Parts: sequence; C-alpha cells; structure tokens
Amino acid sequence: MPRLATLAVLATLAGLAPAAALAQSQLAPPLTARVDSAIAAVIEAGETAGVSVAVARGDRVVYANGFGAATVDPRRPATDRTVYRIGALTAQFTAAAVLRLVDEGRLALDDDITRHLPGYPTQGRRVLVRHLLEHTSGIASYTSLGPRWERTMARDLPADSIVALFAREPFDFEPGTAFRYNNSGYFLLGLIVERASGQPYATYVRTTIADPLGLGTLRYCGSGAEAGTANGYTIDRGRFAPAAPLSMTQPFSAGALCASAVDLARWPALLASGRLVPAPLYRRMTSPDTLADGRVLDYGYGVGVREFAGRRTIEHGGGINGFAAHLAHYPADGVTVAVLANTQTFDAQRLQRAVARLVLPGAGPRDLPLAAAEQRVYAGDYVLGAHLPVRVWVERGRLTAQPQGQRAFGLLHQGGGVFVTQYDPDVTLAFMVRDGRAASFELREVGRTTVATRRTR
Repeated sequence: MPRLATLAVLATLAGLAPAAALAQSQLAPPLTARVDSAIAAVIEAGETAGVSVAVARGDRVVYANGFGAATVDPRRPATDRTVYRIGALTAQFTAAAVLRLVDEGRLALDDDITRHLPGYPTQGRRVLVRHLLEHTSGIASYTSLGPRWERTMARDLPADSIVALFAREPFDFEPGTAFRYNNSGYFLLGLIVERASGQPYATYVRTTIADPLGLGTLRYCGSGAEAGTANGYTIDRGRFAPAAPLSMTQPFSAGALCASAVDLARWPALLASGRLVPAPLYRRMTSPDTLADGRVLDYGYGVGVREFAGRRTIEHGGGINGFAAHLAHYPADGVTVAVLANTQTFDAQRLQRAVARLVLPGAGPRDLPLAAAEQRVYAGDYVLGAHLPVRVWVERGRLTAQPQGQRAFGLLHQGGGVFVTQYDPDVTLAFMVRDGRAASFELREVGRTTVATRRTR
C-alpha cells in the first residue's frame, strides 16, 4: 500500500508517550514532544519492533530515547542505551583505524594491498589501500555472490575461508575507474589493520577507538544473545519473526560492530576532534574522492558526503540481518542524528531525516503561499493506483488530503504544482494541470512513484 497509510498514522500520534524506561533530552519540551511523536509513529505503524534514537550537539547528547521492543519474546523495551548491530556503519570505524595507522607510518593510502596481504591474487592489477576505502577496487563483493555466500553465512569461518570465496572472482571493473559498494574491500581492510597493528581487529577497535574516546558500548558483536543487546527481526505475514542467523565472523570489519545510539551520536564529533586522526586525514576521509576519469564521487572513506536540507552531510546507512541503522552528521550545525532499529526492512534513513528536520534550524519544508483560486485547481477526488480513493480539499486555508478510511493531513506547497506531505516531507505529490485544473498527481516516494487520476463524475 502506498505510504499515505503510514502518514495517516503519523497524524494521530501527537500525544503518544515513549515506551522506553530510560530517556534523556535537553531540547525544549515542545521540541522533545515532536521528536518523540515522530519516532513513536513508526512503532505504531508496525515498521520495526524497536528503535533507539540519539541527537548530539558536538559530542554532547541532547536527546536520546528508545521505543518499542528490544526483544519481542520475552518483551524487553528498547531504551536509549540498547545496543544494536550497526552493519555497514562499521566501515567508518574501519576507515578511521586505517587512517590512524597511516598517521603512525605503518601503512600508506597508496600502498599496493599486496604489501600487507602477500599472495592476494590481484590478477595483474594494482589495487591500492585507498581503492578499498572508497569502494573503487573492482574486487567482487562476497555478499553479492548469491547462494554461494548465503549458504555459508550462518557458519563460523576463519578469515581465509571467507577471502577464498571472492579472491579469484573476476574483477567488476579496473581499479579506480568506477564505484561499487564492496564488503570484500572492507573485509580486506580489517586484515590489513591486523597485519599493520599486530592486534586482532576487535582488540584494535576497542583499545584505539572505543576506550580512549569513551564509547563504552562500541564493540565487536557476538554471534549469540547478549545482555542489553537487541534481537534482530524480519516481518513475516505481519508479525515480527527472528531474522536469518548470521555468524559475526562473516561481516568482520565490513559490518560486525555493535553500539548504542548514544555512542554513535557522539562519534562524529570525536572523530573530527583530532584525538584519533589528524585534521588533514580527517578531511581526506570526509571529502568526496575522484575516479580516474575525473568524475567526483559522493563518498569518502567509509562515509557518504552528500547534502540534505541545504546542508553538507557526512552520513552512512547500515543494514544487516535483523537490523537497520543510519547515522548523519551535519558539520555546519555541529549536530548528529543516530537511528538504530532491530527490523531489517525498516527505513532508518527516513526516520533520521524526519528527526533532523525537527532539530536543525530552518530544515523543515517550506510552505509557499497559494491563492484560494489556485488551491481550487488541485481540489477534487482522485484514485491512487488501482483502487485507493484520495480526497483533496481546502481546509482552513490549506490544501488537505485524505486517503479513504484514514486520517487527513496537510499539504505544503513547494511551487509549480508540487506539494510535500506535512508529516513526511520525503513524500511528494506532483500535480499535472490541464485546462485549468489538476487531472492527476504523482505520489513520489523513495524508490517508488504511484499515479493518482482525478475521478470524473
């Protein structure tokens, strides 16, 4: 069903109280209530079993809360301190570990990887450490090998057995010529960290990153249940079911770390502080790299470098069996938003952006003036997709929409016949006008567009 159904739920939740036993907020009470309500809505809509969210200004947490269940059976509530598997967010910790070793002179970004991994079959190509960091190596990603990897993912395997899955696969492209997200590259980076440091990857992360920076929950995940840690779920026939098992030997330095939302929210400012890596290497990590033909990427080392709400963002998502995560740092504001959920289909980025719009100054969507005569152009009855009736009308001077059987919500005018929904600005209604009135609109969501046509009487 189109996401309008979920948005209608959002419109009913202004008074919902958080489900967490522990919470903290230094935001103004009205803003805290709005953030709580936005997060509680995804639990009410059944999008995830549990979720924890934290907001930091600098390395100081100003909001943290948990909603829903960290474990479904027996039920244990999610809190601001619940620990989750963070999936691909692991990559930025691995990248930071590599850069620390670069700063210490134990390796170089332009080292051929065979200097640290003797015998690795580069098939006549020169693959550099920085190619692994920026996902431009061309090495085949083992998690994209389909059944060949999937049938082994629940097994505890030594690193050389996992490397053997992909090492002799054909390259996807020549190193440095294209970008493709690559878990094999970050797996190899973990091995390089071990060789250069003389320590196991998990130990190096703990002793060099987690302990010195005071990130008490950051650790290598265990494969079984642990106290204070969320269980991972999928949705099966409308119910939360345990996610497919995954041995944590498999994701390794590409995805095997765990942390709380509170510690993740503090991490970007601590990384930028110079305590772990010096400013020049931090700038390199958080700046877009360039391909051999001059094309500029939107990716640095373990982090995306993008824009949201008119701001530069340093961000990354994480998805792993049973879990979804998103972490975004807004350098100009000194604000970081961390979202961790324990259901693998959950859209953590969408919730992160909803929270960011609330806490970043001027980040909410605009609502341009629209004369009464212009509003009447869009008002009418529509059918969304094959069968869902949607009514659009003017109420108290604002266009309002209501899917049949659901609550109404406002539309915010962006100009040119384009509106965003009041409760999720990532959802857009773009109206097509013919002969002085709208004949249809497109409901545009992330990755999906659905057409609604005007009903004729």
